[in-house]
Amino acid sequence: MDGEGRLDAAQDRSEEKAQVERVASVVARLKETRPWGTWSLAAICIAIFAWMEGTGGSTRPLTLFRLGAAGTGLVEVGEWWRLISAAFLHVGMLHIAINMFSLLSVGTTLERYFGNARFLALCVAGQVAGAIGAWRFDSVVPLGSWAFFFASCGAALWIGVRHGKDLLPAAQRWMTRGMLFWVGVNAMLWATYFHCGLAGLAGSLVAGALFAALVPPVVLRHDDRRTRSPLTAVCLSLGLSLFAVEGYVLWRGVASPGSALGPEVTHVGPGSRYEVSLPAVLVSKPSQGSELFDGPGVSVQIAIISLDAPIDLATAKETKLEDLEIRAGVPVTAATLQEVSGKRWLLIDGVARAGGLQRIGILSEGRALFRIWLVSTGGDFEEAKRIHLRAMESFRTHLGK
Repeated sequence: MDGEGRLDAAQDRSEEKAQVERVASVVARLKETRPWGTWSLAAICIAIFAWMEGTGGSTRPLTLFRLGAAGTGLVEVGEWWRLISAAFLHVGMLHIAINMFSLLSVGTTLERYFGNARFLALCVAGQVAGAIGAWRFDSVVPLGSWAFFFASCGAALWIGVRHGKDLLPAAQRWMTRGMLFWVGVNAMLWATYFHCGLAGLAGSLVAGALFAALVPPVVLRHDDRRTRSPLTAVCLSLGLSLFAVEGYVLWRGVASPGSALGPEVTHVGPGSRYEVSLPAVLVSKPSQGSELFDGPGVSVQIAIISLDAPIDLATAKETKLEDLEIRAGVPVTAATLQEVSGKRWLLIDGVARAGGLQRIGILSEGRALFRIWLVSTGGDFEEAKRIHLRAMESFRTHLGK
């Protein structure tokens, strides 16, 4: 072997040794991190799910909206935090089981590469990008921790492709072919089983890859890992803000349930004959002969009935009111007079055969009878009753205008 050949062989051995040392350094640094960020996210999701199941079920629409689901109109009127809080809500055992398995399978490993602070910041970036993408292009923000998972997959793909030489062969395969498999399986479930659009998925996946390109994993740095860089401090603040926003949403939903369905919006009736304030989650829909405001698990119908002569609700015959106001198959369980905001309402409760609450408030103003009819099928009847009471409190008539 001539001198040039010996020099090339020595150089090859030097490069191999350097690569082995880099891989050994990565492996050693991976053991230094405990993925408490992933564990914390999973623990919060499971705790919220358990609380919802213990208070009537995680499928109750009004409960989901009270705890931060992003419904129609709520983000548009300024409740931006719902883009974050939707990540912690799950509907049914299968939903949370799939999400937690996916998050823990990928997140615990990836967090060891990025470090706790940077991984939480990655989750924030993925959730914001995915939620905005779903909101803008799919018109709905799906519930669940899916964005944490897809952002992690995007980041792992970038690491596997860009830094594959610094990884063990098995880790490099897991971050490339393994991630493509995970993304493919979950995308198929996403589109076929959960019937969700792909805009949110793509947003989180791309956000994760971009984050990994701009914020390198801690284990791939060659400085002393114990040195806290300004970038890590920024990521820690961003990551902790995730928990702060969710804490605010939970406080708002549990401690202040009366305002948990979004700001109230005033609706003006046909011909300006009345106005009423209802939560923004209830949207107006066409209805023959009345105004219908429909929402998750609850609907409010407002009707105006012209009378031949004024009616006194206090002395009206019960049979006449039943014929006029209660449909067939909805027996009356209670009928009382109640004064609300200086006006006397006849309050009638009924229970349909299929279950659910029906509550009707009747107000007589001269020759017009106003009826606010609430139907709740979501199981959260106390929240529904608050909506009905607020509707009666805010109800204003403008007869003669």
